[in-house]
Amino acid sequence: MFAHYYDLLMGDIDYKELIEFLEKNINLKEMVLDAGCGSGNILIPLVQHGYQVTGIDNDPSMLEIIKNKCSFLGISPRLIKGDILKPIEEKYDTIIMMFDVINYFRDPKELLENLYNTLKKDGKLIFDMYQFDYLKEIDNYIEDEVEPIPYIFKTNVIENELHHEIVVDGSVFEIKEYVFKLDEIIECLSTIGFKEIKVNQVFDFRKDYLIAYK
Repeated sequence: MFAHYYDLLMGDIDYKELIEFLEKNINLKEMVLDAGCGSGNILIPLVQHGYQVTGIDNDPSMLEIIKNKCSFLGISPRLIKGDILKPIEEKYDTIIMMFDVINYFRDPKELLENLYNTLKKDGKLIFDMYQFDYLKEIDNYIEDEVEPIPYIFKTNVIENELHHEIVVDGSVFEIKEYVFKLDEIIECLSTIGFKEIKVNQVFDFRKDYLIAYK
């Protein structure tokens, strides 16, 4: 049910800068996996631009939204209903994991290890994550809006946990994320075996954008 609202609430975001960043770091010949592809707001533009992208998500409602969008646009990327914590059959040149997917996992090492094992030799992982200092800014935040639909968005912080409450159409959705320090994630990536890690500030000032090379 939340998938429908998610797409509406994300509908006003300008993805152009993020798409341009990804395209600078992905070759058209590469096989790409969009891990936690959601409703396809990154996957679809990349496919339209000629990139070979497979999407994986554990939410069938999100995948259904992508299928409907793709049907309208006349494209048919491969979509997988699956858990990105579990082994993924195929190997990929590049894995992208955007919109703080990593922050939904209590143990990022387990996730990052699985993605490392899903990469081909010399492959790369591109992902974003909330900056730890952002927790101070977002604690006890309230947003009460009527566009694109009436909703109330609240947050509160408990240690490194970021709790979201979204009220829309009389329904309450609660989401929990885990925010980590940048040096912890870099150390984790290095321990797993990534050889080089680059940190960028690109699309969202609240986040760091990392490229980790296998």
